[in-house]
Order: sequence, then structure tokens, then C-alpha cells
Amino acid sequence: MESDRSVYYTFKYLPIGGGLMFILFPVLAHVYPDDFIFNGQPGAPDLWTTAIFILVGLLLGMIPFLYMDKLVIVEISNQNIKIKKGKQVLVVNWLDVEKVAILPAIFPPLYKLQLKAYKGSGDGTLLRSLHF
Repeated sequence: MESDRSVYYTFKYLPIGGGLMFILFPVLAHVYPDDFIFNGQPGAPDLWTTAIFILVGLLLGMIPFLYMDKLVIVEISNQNIKIKKGKQVLVVNWLDVEKVAILPAIFPPLYKLQLKAYKGSGDGTLLRSLHF
């Protein structure tokens, strides 16, 4: 069984796309002011509205960089776990797994995996300690 690639790519790229949308809307409103309506008035937004939209877009676009290095695709079999990140593959035995936790409110479910062999580095999570 392999983890769902659609969730992987959604969590990796959706916040960046959303941040770009927040940045592009006020910029396009300044370029084409007759085509946009802000606060019930046609025309470009004021400076503060533009600044707020751009700041929210930048913050939203930076969120994936907090966890992007931790996202991997995992293939689970009876004896082994294959962890895939890009072209690199790490095969781990189930006996080396210390803890598996589910992240709530996400479907299909996402899991946090902690290995015994990698406990000494960083915060103990597998993906931070692999140095892919």
C-alpha cells in the first residue's frame, strides 16, 4: 500500500498557489482598475488593502517551507516501509519504528513516523533526520 500522491502534492503546492492568488488580485486590480470591485466601489484598492493582501499572500506562500522537507511518499508492506523522497528510497524494517501517529482532521489520513535509529538527531522525527 502506498500513500496518496494527491494529498502529498496538495499539501506541498496548494498554499503556494493560494498565496500567489492573494498577491495577484490586488496587483491586477491596479493594472485593470475598471474590472475589479473593492468595498462596493469599482476601481483599484487603496494602499492598505493592497499591502494586507500581499502580506497575507506572502505568509500563506511561506507556510509549506515549514514542513516541505518532512513530506515523503511511503509504501508499506508486511515487513518493510519504503520511504520515497524524490529519487531517493530508504527501506526500513517495522521493528525500527518507535511510534506512528495519525494527524487528525485530514482525509485520506496523514501519519507521523518516528524511528528508533534516528531518535538522537533533531526532534526525533524521521524526516528531519534523513538529510535527503
